[in-house]
Amino acid sequence: MKIPISIGMPRSASRLTWQIVKSLVPPEPPPDWHPDLVSAWCEGEWEYTWPLRAHDYLPGPGVVYTFRHPVEAYLSLRSRYMNDVGKFVPGQSGTKTISGEEIMVVDPLNKVVLTKDAAAYQAMVAIGTQWNVWQRLKQDAKNGRDVLFLKYEDYYDDRRQRILDISKFVEVIPSDSHLEDLWNYTSLENNAKRSQDPRFFENEEVTFSHGFMGQSGMQKEHINPETMGRPGAYFKNHTKFVDSVRLGMTPALEALKEMTQDMGYEL
Repeated sequence: MKIPISIGMPRSASRLTWQIVKSLVPPEPPPDWHPDLVSAWCEGEWEYTWPLRAHDYLPGPGVVYTFRHPVEAYLSLRSRYMNDVGKFVPGQSGTKTISGEEIMVVDPLNKVVLTKDAAAYQAMVAIGTQWNVWQRLKQDAKNGRDVLFLKYEDYYDDRRQRILDISKFVEVIPSDSHLEDLWNYTSLENNAKRSQDPRFFENEEVTFSHGFMGQSGMQKEHINPETMGRPGAYFKNHTKFVDSVRLGMTPALEALKEMTQDMGYEL
């Protein structure tokens, strides 16, 4: 059995992948490859935080990396952040060096009121940083690190194959009943229901970024009820923005265009 890190581009079904890995790999003591990071993240609650899940690059053992068309990922993330406009969100971030690697950290105590411009900017930064994650993991794979790349669009309509591919990667053979239970548990419909759980809305100040639902890891309004994550939906709804990326109308959009092409997508 291999215990991988789950890393993913935001809005690429990385949490779905984490649900699957979590079901296949039982909780373990903190690994010795990154003790400071494990201690900072897990805080002893292994049943909720194991295995490690991140959106940032992490060194160490094998990785399951999920990714999505960067333009659609940006538009999806921006739509979720827009739900938090007017609320207090963490407002200061920086880097911390752990075992020779710079890790992004956020100060949860320094909060600001989120604006529309800030929401769009934060979404662009979150997706844009994935270009570096993608390139580093591609290089890691060339250097012999075990990396399983899961393309969002390839698995959207085939969750069962996602489960089977992850099972093979972690060297676990699920029974037919386990496979069926996991397939049902991770269904889009069930995860959508979790993201609308009434417990999220008892406090209206709970934000998308900081509302997590126990074992499932779903966030508040995690799944857009209009698009349901369907590939291509944001292209249809935001044609002007897509055209502006094609034209590279700003440096940020030009970079997003180059990132999209580098990851093998078309505009």
